[in-house]
Amino acid sequence: MKTLVVGDSFVTNKIETYADHLCKIQSDIVVKGLPGSGNDLISHVLLNEYKNYDRFIINWTSTCRYDLLISDDIKKYLYLDNCNHHYYNNQLFVNSGGWRGNWQKESTNTMFSSMYKHHFDVENSWRTTLQNMVMVHQLLQNKPHINFFSYDTFECIDFGSYEKQNTKNYDGKKWKKFKQKNKWISGIEWNNVWFHKNSYTNTGGVMDWCHDNTDDTGHHPSGEGAKMFLLQVLTPWLGQTG
Repeated sequence: MKTLVVGDSFVTNKIETYADHLCKIQSDIVVKGLPGSGNDLISHVLLNEYKNYDRFIINWTSTCRYDLLISDDIKKYLYLDNCNHHYYNNQLFVNSGGWRGNWQKESTNTMFSSMYKHHFDVENSWRTTLQNMVMVHQLLQNKPHINFFSYDTFECIDFGSYEKQNTKNYDGKKWKKFKQKNKWISGIEWNNVWFHKNSYTNTGGVMDWCHDNTDDTGHHPSGEGAKMFLLQVLTPWLGQTG
């Protein structure tokens, strides 16, 4: 069964990720890691690749990240060495990186700074990611797929906080109200979305799981933490769908 793993730096990083460990123990795994990318680019890859694979592991990232497809006319104005970007199918995507990203840098400042300073809205960021998820789930409805987030992006209200849960602020009421106002998100196959749950939140991600179940304390899983996530969370799902 040919399996695609797609996501942000939790999929491909300098430190070994769960996808790296998975490739060591199972064949027919293709990894498309896009460090610093947003969910627009992740869903764009899935839109182009879904016919080529039998099973999917989708690692969504923070909803506060944005990606822009850049035409040849604009490329000449960018200093690509100074901004996070990815080429996919010979197309250039520039990534804002979110609140902790590179939108402040000179080469991409005019693209992103006004939005983050004056126009960013958390509910709108949720909307764009969830619309991408609806589309992806419609495309994959006859194929096994699991979705999860790198870290809590719905109930944790501080996009800049990556540390342990006792340093975060949570607002589950805001997320609950959003779901009530936007009934269309019922189009998401929530049974295919894995969330880590603890006493603070119902929408935790990989990092939150690692904080609760391993010795990890930072904003990326260690190699050992990533391996434990693979063995305890992903391996049972892979066994059920293989």
